[in-house]
Amino acid sequence: MQLRQLAEWAAIKAVRQLPSGRPDWLRGPKVLQLDLHNYCNLSCIYCNVQGCFNLPKGYMKLATAKQALEETTSTARMVWLFLNGEPLLDRRLPTFSRLSKYINPKATTVIFTNGTVWTNRELLLDRNIDQVHFTISAATRKTYAQVHGRDLFEQALQTAFWFRENKNRRQKQWIHFVITNKNFHELEAWKQRFKGFNWVISPLHRGFGQQRSEECLAGINYKATIKIGTYRGEMAPNMPCTLWNNQSISWRGELLECCAAPYGYNHGIVGERHMVEAWNEKVHNRMQNPICGACSLKNRGYKMILKKWLA
Repeated sequence: MQLRQLAEWAAIKAVRQLPSGRPDWLRGPKVLQLDLHNYCNLSCIYCNVQGCFNLPKGYMKLATAKQALEETTSTARMVWLFLNGEPLLDRRLPTFSRLSKYINPKATTVIFTNGTVWTNRELLLDRNIDQVHFTISAATRKTYAQVHGRDLFEQALQTAFWFRENKNRRQKQWIHFVITNKNFHELEAWKQRFKGFNWVISPLHRGFGQQRSEECLAGINYKATIKIGTYRGEMAPNMPCTLWNNQSISWRGELLECCAAPYGYNHGIVGERHMVEAWNEKVHNRMQNPICGACSLKNRGYKMILKKWLA
């Protein structure tokens, strides 16, 4: 009971510290995330697609991306050109990055990649891509194969180091490590191997339908992860969850409840419903859905935050 009271007091304190101005997420998404396709050459144990969600495969139409970009120009400050697929498998990437910069030139264009598709590495040097994030959650070949599903560790390293040497001056690069019980023991070795890179060390997402993520939770000391390097998951006090600002869109155009949601959980289709209307529905839903209920990345005080701004 004492721990529960402490958590409630911390949530009250966080709400009281909120700025007097209304938060940006009431107006619309700050991050537009486009599922350009959902094909991948790996089978990562923490991924939404691989074995967790039964998702139909396909490619997003250019018209769908154009509509979504136009309807979020006033709010979106970042455009993520990936969701459930590996960006380097799609040679159309420059077409979408160019479209993004044309419609919303002030937005930062971002991709996440596993970096193993060496033959398409030139796509990373696109001048319309501002940030490239490599997810390499291992320090050795053996662990990489266990976590990512295939022994392509050397290919991932080669591409990551190649990009560092050849990227445009204004492009930024990060290396990500998603902590599971399969790779926690290699974290210090990983930090040494990628010394000189920007790091992001992420907790394992425990979410709706992610069966294999559940299997990877045992034996992880999450208290220790907070103390090691950059920790992804820390939230501003007025954010209900780490991904609240995102509006993710499936390759078919569904306005997803969350980037970690199956396609069936959505607020309508791009072109059939304006995105502002869909966003307002998401906000006033107050996270009362199966996706949010199962998620481990919620702000502990999310109910009070929503009550304050949606009263």
